[in-house]
Amino acid sequence: MEQAKPAVQQSYPQERVSHDPTGSRIEFSIVNPSLALQRSAGRLMTVKQVAELLQVPLSWVYSQTRARNRNRLPGLRLGKYWRFRESEVLAWIETQKS
Repeated sequence: MEQAKPAVQQSYPQERVSHDPTGSRIEFSIVNPSLALQRSAGRLMTVKQVAELLQVPLSWVYSQTRARNRNRLPGLRLGKYWRFRESEVLAWIETQKS
């Protein structure tokens, strides 16, 4: 009679996943703190989130993404949706101070 091989649990090298006795995931934490900072810096924001961050109307954010605008707000067009990297928006704000 053959012995059953234990199931292989996959996890990424930078992540730690704990499992309860039934095999369900119960915890997720980042082992590498610099990786967590990189992930948050590259976080994509919606138009609404950018408007809230800048405390401006949604229409103003859309107007700043238009091609005819000289000092365009940096963003990514994903089909009909706009997404913005938080780090790029914050850098853009710094350029507007002068």
